[in-house]
Amino acid sequence: MNYSEARVHVVDGDCETNYEFCGWLESAGLPFTSHRCGESFLREFQPDTPGCVVSELHLSDLSGLELMRTTALDAPDLPFVIVTAYASVSLAVQAMKAGAFSFDEKPLSEHRLLQSVRAALDASLSQHQERTTREAALKRLDKLSRRERQVLDLLAAFQPPKQIAKRLQLSVRTIDYHRANLLEKMEMDSVSELIYFYLSSGLAQQQSQAEAMYPVGV
Repeated sequence: MNYSEARVHVVDGDCETNYEFCGWLESAGLPFTSHRCGESFLREFQPDTPGCVVSELHLSDLSGLELMRTTALDAPDLPFVIVTAYASVSLAVQAMKAGAFSFDEKPLSEHRLLQSVRAALDASLSQHQERTTREAALKRLDKLSRRERQVLDLLAAFQPPKQIAKRLQLSVRTIDYHRANLLEKMEMDSVSELIYFYLSSGLAQQQSQAEAMYPVGV
């Protein structure tokens, strides 16, 4: 996977550890930023950029868990790799329950750190791509004509073309034309893909609402 668009944010007040982690990331060709405290990270953090945070659990200002909760307000999907020299089972459980991507005890090997970071970056980039694709599809949805939106509502209510034609007082051929236009405008390969997206977007009319809005023969 291409990590050039992502950033690994190292947040650790221990100068030696911070330097070591950043050196490993640089050697692996992974873009990174370095911070000695949570407030420094929050001042420079850009929520729209995919990436992950490698944070010491015990910072000078915020704890790693507090930093994770604060960041989640703007970037709820940002993975946190929590590290600490004072690990315990209870702390690990607490971190994972709070939403940490992983929890590692210092000292970490280079292999272990890069393994955790790459897994976190893969998750972040995948979520970022899904979000970008979804936002683009929602913009295309706004450009549909009123008639195309009516046809889409009824398709999402699992109405067959003949029933849609009756409800909208159109020919089946016209409904097929609108379906083809919908796929082209939404840049999707099949009606099932289109319906799945529309239903998951939360914008689709409920079946009962769609049927009430477009009664047969009206």
